Amino acid sequence: MLKEAKAEPGSAEAGLFYPVNSMLYADQLLIIATAVRKLRDRGCLMRIETRGYLSEQFFQKEITDGRIRYAGRIDFFRLLELGPQFPGLENLTRRPGKDRFIELTRFDKDNYFEVGTRIIRIVATHARVDKAVQYMLDFCLFEIMDNVLTHAVYAEQVRAEGWCSAQYFPALKSVRLMIADTGIGIHRALTRHPDSKYRQLSASQALRQCVEKGVTNGKGQGFGLYATRQFAMHNKGELLIYSAEHYGILRQGQYRVCKGAYWQGTLVFLNIRTDITVDYKSFMGENECLADDFNFIYPDGR
Repeated sequence: MLKEAKAEPGSAEAGLFYPVNSMLYADQLLIIATAVRKLRDRGCLMRIETRGYLSEQFFQKEITDGRIRYAGRIDFFRLLELGPQFPGLENLTRRPGKDRFIELTRFDKDNYFEVGTRIIRIVATHARVDKAVQYMLDFCLFEIMDNVLTHAVYAEQVRAEGWCSAQYFPALKSVRLMIADTGIGIHRALTRHPDSKYRQLSASQALRQCVEKGVTNGKGQGFGLYATRQFAMHNKGELLIYSAEHYGILRQGQYRVCKGAYWQGTLVFLNIRTDITVDYKSFMGENECLADDFNFIYPDGR
């Protein structure tokens, strides 16, 4: 995990701590990498410190621990610029992803379609993934990416960008997906316009309202996060929306908002079951046919 420490003004100190027996997920590493990259972009001096058994492997000629090899494969250490000082990281072998994951990837208005298509193919190339789940993942992915590019920036001259991770776990029958940005956050996006009817919402109320149908700051239809919540609920999956000092979490069909540590911007995390189908027309509308929208992406006409 990333732990903030005291530092001189204009600098930041952080420590990466690996629990010995825990599984490592790309979305966890994406949070760390996104935060560090944002601090560096702001001109902060970063000192990243590694401790314990796993960090000792960084100095070996060949790294044997699977978690470090995995983190290296999805470009975590490259994004943190840790490679040059650790021989083991420089010698990591990159093996093919077998259409199960993408590296921690930055996207903006110029490459978001290419990045989104790569993520779509992770589920589209596996016949065991339910078709309705494939279509809804496609829809939600592009809706959330569009939210980042449309709503996250605080000024027109600032270039909107986000970061994403995605991985399919056949044995667990699940797909984990995260979209992260370091923009203005959901509360400010909903309340900053002088004519917004949501100007009086608190930060926690904004997170409750953002998953309701039709809630928007005027730049969209207010349907993306609503559909994402409905999809996760019908699929018996998980949804986490984290923005500023609050997060909304959907588990076991219940959505609640809690207070947590501060995050500059918005994180959206989905953990979706690939073996549980959804009747998306029950919340998307009877005339909606998502297959027609995304058939051009699917291989072999699937």
